[in-house]
Amino acid sequence: LDDQTNGDQFHQRDIRTVAGFAVAHTFKNVFGSLPVETTFGLQGRYDSIKVALTKTSQRAFLSDVRTDHVKEASLGFYVDNVFKWNDWLRTSVGYRGDVFTTRVSSVFDPLNSGKKTAFIGSPKFGLVLGPKRKYSCCLYPNETTTLAEAEDLPAHGQAVTVRFADE
Repeated sequence: LDDQTNGDQFHQRDIRTVAGFAVAHTFKNVFGSLPVETTFGLQGRYDSIKVALTKTSQRAFLSDVRTDHVKEASLGFYVDNVFKWNDWLRTSVGYRGDVFTTRVSSVFDPLNSGKKTAFIGSPKFGLVLGPKRKYSCCLYPNETTTLAEAEDLPAHGQAVTVRFADE
């Protein structure tokens, strides 16, 4: 215990205001004979935060430990190109860049104040093999019926009753 009389109870406060946005636009084109989708996007967020730590005893205020005002902002941009080579193959090539900035202003100790900015770039590549997932439930009338044929059969009259006998 730091305080033998009052104990080490504390109260932490976090009051924050957050604002943000996200916009994107996709262009559909043809490259040679390949369908291509190119998406450009921009995302941003701003946080204004007041954080405080106070010593308390039985939930009653005793003293301030620290109070800080924090400003955080981020801005991200991205581009994504999707090439549809055929029914079973598509690739995605893209890039995302994010810049972050933070400023802390300490009320009680200037040594706890400061600001920092950072950037990170993230290249992307994706490869998808196979058609888009399709879940199907069909009754096959015989072993030569294909999935496409079974899906085209009328739904009525396809129910089967299964009875289990006690052993």
